[in-house]
Amino acid sequence: MPEFFTIQEVSKALKVTVRTLYRWNDAGKITFIKVGQGRLGRLRISKEELAKFIAAGTPAQSAEG
Repeated sequence: MPEFFTIQEVSKALKVTVRTLYRWNDAGKITFIKVGQGRLGRLRISKEELAKFIAAGTPAQSAEG
């Protein structure tokens, strides 16, 4: 069974704001998964997606070097 993280957990781990994660999602740099239906659904990021994102280098890291 895949493991998922909340947007807030990923925000803290990457030391970026939640808003930055939403921007990266909108730009296709990281992908959220909606868990649940309708307005009550919650956004999550899978462990695999987070690992892939980190391996590719966060946008902030890419801009620095």
